Amino acid sequence: MQILYDQGISPLPKDQCLLLEELAERATTIHPVEGPVQLILIGDAYMQSLNATYRGKDHTTDVLSFSLEVQDSDVPDLDAVGGEIYISLERTRVQAAEQAVTLVEELARLLVHGLLHLAGYDHDTPEKLQLMEQKTDILLQDVGLLSVMRE
Repeated sequence: MQILYDQGISPLPKDQCLLLEELAERATTIHPVEGPVQLILIGDAYMQSLNATYRGKDHTTDVLSFSLEVQDSDVPDLDAVGGEIYISLERTRVQAAEQAVTLVEELARLLVHGLLHLAGYDHDTPEKLQLMEQKTDILLQDVGLLSVMRE
């Protein structure tokens, strides 16, 4: 997984990047994603623009994922990435504070959420959301970011 940063977003410390990369590798081993994934850390304004453009919702959100399946193999370099996960670092900071967790734990939770979407999971019912949250918690616990499972 490659981690990219929008203009004005400071890079994460190396140890946090390595942890997120390890988590992504574990997640995609268990829940396969077609092709490599890019994690792009952005601000709320950019996230609001993406959310309005692609989901018709003119407000910011925490995470969006896009599968980049390319139908035409003659298009150069477009099949180099299987999916993109955009995370608003501003929303992540707010949510981490609200939940009394570290920034990297909240980033990890959102990363797994995006990866599960790329693997075909959805949360259009409460039961499907609960399943995604359980799978997320298991993966976070595996890399030492969650010591107690949610009920």
